[in-house]
Amino acid sequence: MKIAKKCLTTIVLGTCFVFSAIPSSAYSGILRKEVEIPRKYAGMSMDEICREEKKLPSEELISEIKKVEKIDSSAENTYLLTMLAALKEKDTHFSKGELLQMIQDPETGNGLNETLVQIYADENLDRKGLIQLLDNDNIDLQKKETIVCLAQLSQEELSDVFEKHDNILSVRAMQQIAVNDNKKAIQLARPILNNVKGQSDEKLISACLGAASYYENNTGLKIRSFELEKKNTIGTMKKIFLESENDLVKDQAFYAMSRICDYDTFSYMIESDEVDFDLKVTAIERNIGKMIEQIEKASSKKDVQVILKAMKLHPICEVGEQLQKAVDSGTITSDKEIAATIDYVKNEGLKGVYKYEK
Repeated sequence: MKIAKKCLTTIVLGTCFVFSAIPSSAYSGILRKEVEIPRKYAGMSMDEICREEKKLPSEELISEIKKVEKIDSSAENTYLLTMLAALKEKDTHFSKGELLQMIQDPETGNGLNETLVQIYADENLDRKGLIQLLDNDNIDLQKKETIVCLAQLSQEELSDVFEKHDNILSVRAMQQIAVNDNKKAIQLARPILNNVKGQSDEKLISACLGAASYYENNTGLKIRSFELEKKNTIGTMKKIFLESENDLVKDQAFYAMSRICDYDTFSYMIESDEVDFDLKVTAIERNIGKMIEQIEKASSKKDVQVILKAMKLHPICEVGEQLQKAVDSGTITSDKEIAATIDYVKNEGLKGVYKYEK
């Protein structure tokens, strides 16, 4: 039975919805539906409304935000975004205790919560107060995600969050760790991947994410111990991909393998009957450079057989061009299949995007 692609990037690439990160000047470009705006602001631009909202006392503005969030808390509510921007830009002078109380208030919606966490972080207040909220069972999990995403936690603090929590918070922590310190990411991932039995789904996803970041950013290392560990890690990811009962975990393990840009692994992903079309496309898009590198050192059709198969599934212009160069230079002898593949890529190929490769 083939493993279907459900939502490849739901957890790994998803982040908190940062309402207050959108500047008021951009509101006119993101308005997707009619938004009811108070009559007193009739005829005003969003910038003008923002300036007026900033004049309100902080407590009054927050009260208005809560009322609007109860009606429509979506990121498409331009008026809500305007009020959140006004709150973040004004001098609120809230104490640490006041901010913490509002953040954990059940009536505080997600947009307001994100803004308050950002204000707390920008004021350089003691982050321990926010971190303690992560252990509060009465606080909504999405609010906790916001804290991990936006509180500007240190690498040490993020590492503690990762090790302490077995839910989505470990994923959010690893996302930030991997971006800033891939060596720390692999240190945290190793114990999980060395003992996958009994680990939570989120912990497995986090570990795959951390390991992928490390190997993706250290492709030039040719140390024997590094290559051996990478091979073992890929083997573990493959095992997770094939054996996990959670479709999202399967997809994220595959996603991680594709990021590592290992040609043997790429060959497995293209040739395996356990991988569906969408996942194969993901592997192709993330291994453009690796395919070109393989063609450059190929000396026979056998060396590029997997690439020919990949190009029939999802043709990439640069790969087709490299195949043509190899044929023209005589390093690969053309035949009917190679010629047909090159022609197919010329006619149907897409421009490659190297955003995933280092």
